Amino acid sequence: MGSRMEDAEQELIELYTEKALAAYQSGKLAEAARCAQRILVYDPEDVNALFLKGATIGRSSRPGELHIRQAFAVWIPLMERVRGEQRVELLGAIRYAFAVMTETPVMLGFRFWSSYYNLDTITKLRDVLRELTELERTLPETQEQRRWILPLFEENYTTWVYDVVGADLAVPTGCSEELLDVFYEMLQLLYELAKKMPAGQSGTALLRRRTLKALENFEARNHSEAHPERLEYLKREQERLNV
Repeated sequence: MGSRMEDAEQELIELYTEKALAAYQSGKLAEAARCAQRILVYDPEDVNALFLKGATIGRSSRPGELHIRQAFAVWIPLMERVRGEQRVELLGAIRYAFAVMTETPVMLGFRFWSSYYNLDTITKLRDVLRELTELERTLPETQEQRRWILPLFEENYTTWVYDVVGADLAVPTGCSEELLDVFYEMLQLLYELAKKMPAGQSGTALLRRRTLKALENFEARNHSEAHPERLEYLKREQERLNV
């Protein structure tokens, strides 16, 4: 009786795993999460289900509502448990999921700004870049975690920067001081990400210069005696890149 029950549970796990992966790959996140949770009822340590639990949490991220830290709260203990080929496969899946869950809010944040040009939309974009920067600094707590988590960020710097400056980035002028302050914070965060892009990667030099050019345009249009540090920052970065 016990053996038959175990066989039945294994068949259900395999069925729900197949359904969960298919739902996740087609973007049906609620269905994928539901199937993953069913699997975890039978096996709380199932690797596929735990990966999908973290991935569906993370992929629900939107500007103003990121769930990336919650995704890693599931993935970190899982990565510390698995070994060998299973760990390699899991890391590959996490790499793909991380790229999607981070690009979506950056891209949407930029689209909101480029569509509406208001304080709320630029604040959302600023906050996404700010949280990604903070996550990179605080998410890995051990040297082992840094070895696999930090490369995830490094692999996506170019995508995040390109999503904002790869298209035309309209630099505001004649706006409220509050909006200008938030826009500048966003732009400086973006440039700091651009500085971290791999030097030998195609497009890195162009994107860095393009981001720096946006800072130059901002200063030219919105120079403020109340913020001399902005001009100092710009001059320092121009010298660093020998512009």
